[in-house]
Amino acid sequence: MRAIVIGPGGLGTAIVHALSDAGHEVAVGLRGDPDELPGLGIARRRVDVTDPESCKAFMAAVWKDVGPCSAVVNCFGALDEAPVLGSPAGHLERLLEVNVQAVAHVCRAAVFRMMKNGGGTIVNVGSAVSRAGVPGLSAYSAAKGALSAYGRALAAELARYRITCNTVLPGFIDSGPTARRSEPWKKAVAGHIPLGRLGTPDDVAALVTALVSPALAYVTGQEFVVDGGWTLGSPALTRDLMESGRG
Repeated sequence: MRAIVIGPGGLGTAIVHALSDAGHEVAVGLRGDPDELPGLGIARRRVDVTDPESCKAFMAAVWKDVGPCSAVVNCFGALDEAPVLGSPAGHLERLLEVNVQAVAHVCRAAVFRMMKNGGGTIVNVGSAVSRAGVPGLSAYSAAKGALSAYGRALAAELARYRITCNTVLPGFIDSGPTARRSEPWKKAVAGHIPLGRLGTPDDVAALVTALVSPALAYVTGQEFVVDGGWTLGSPALTRDLMESGRG
């Protein structure tokens, strides 16, 4: 099977490696210079996900150079922290543009070709923050929540064409902005995760690889949380109470 992964950051790179290890041929879409990531996947091409024409040209080039692809993984986005009263003008609009509208551009470009190819699967990487209230992330939460809603509607619309769409919701993964946090901050966060640790990119990549597999071709329109139990909430609180002797 051939797959496309767009967004080779920490999570995206782990997903490319996991898919490759599972036997998939993987093409990579990135915003920067493809030569900066030698050896990642079988092909690397530049794409501006905020430009629908760029997305169309990217898909056309991959289909021509690599061949028809059965899976597309959208693993990109923008995260800006800002309090409600301190957020700049256009803050929400910009996050919606990158986290939702850009994904829609990619999906439209891919779906047209998947229909002609007899089906496929789309996996969008959202965020578990969309299910939890986190101060300073209201706009980001709204954007990722919209992405999940978009994925459900897409799944319903495309099922007749044998195209599935699912959304993966990572929690606190030790990659990207989270990786740049201080160790005391990471320790504090891990203390409220039932499994007691931050996630790794490989934790997310394993689930994405499973969703791309033909073995899960009957799964569509679903959200899969990869957060070590963080959004469960009460188990973490219960554990803290028990360990402090008040449980």
